[in-house]
Amino acid sequence: MGHKLGQVFIKDNNILDKIIKASGVTKDDVVVEIGCGDGDLTERLAAIAKQVVVIEIDEACIDATKLRIGDLPNVTFIHQDVLEFGFFSLDTRFKLVANIPYYISAKIMKALIRYREVIEHATVMVQKEFCDKLVAKPGSKLYTSLSVYFSAFFDTSFAFDVSRNSFRPVPNVDSAVFTSVPHYRYDIGEDAPLFDIVRSAFWGRRKPLRSALKKSPYLSLKTGFDSDEDVADMMSCRGEVLRLDQYITLCKKIEPYF
Repeated sequence: MGHKLGQVFIKDNNILDKIIKASGVTKDDVVVEIGCGDGDLTERLAAIAKQVVVIEIDEACIDATKLRIGDLPNVTFIHQDVLEFGFFSLDTRFKLVANIPYYISAKIMKALIRYREVIEHATVMVQKEFCDKLVAKPGSKLYTSLSVYFSAFFDTSFAFDVSRNSFRPVPNVDSAVFTSVPHYRYDIGEDAPLFDIVRSAFWGRRKPLRSALKKSPYLSLKTGFDSDEDVADMMSCRGEVLRLDQYITLCKKIEPYF
């Protein structure tokens, strides 16, 4: 089976076992696996979960996995691009387990946000730097707009690192696994004006926030947006040091200037 579409397959059984442990899958769970490779992880999930739904774009991977696990009644294969799949069609809540092609990682994160109502828990392997950005804290070098954006919808934790030598073929980067659980602490849509502010702040991350917002290519604010005393301190800071709750406060204060 050829390795295409950015695919790498896990060859380290210890890593597979750690993914299963991090996922917390039980006999009562429906699991959605994004990308089955040649079935190593699918086989482990099927031995535990009530139902496993595999979404895989590469038919060769589906064939290899079926050959490996046989005809199991609790495994269903969907031959489709995951970015085009409507998870609501499953009509059930599920735990997500995924070793995704790294070039679509950001798009997968947006899909998780879109379908978070049906996701109980996600265990995802991505490029290590991408994982580090997801869990980065304000003020750190890897803290980005992605860090803020995803934290508005999910509580995310680093699980463990994965050496590039755990894969075949060996990729050029190391990987990491993170876990995420949806939260609903903020009444925010995925396209909320808040995120235009966040994007602007990190577009000009070396500038004071006031300057970044004035010159931003992502939004145009009316004069006087920075006059409120309650946001004066934030306006003098770089956006890379602000927490999500501070961005939310800022957005509410300057909303009349959009």
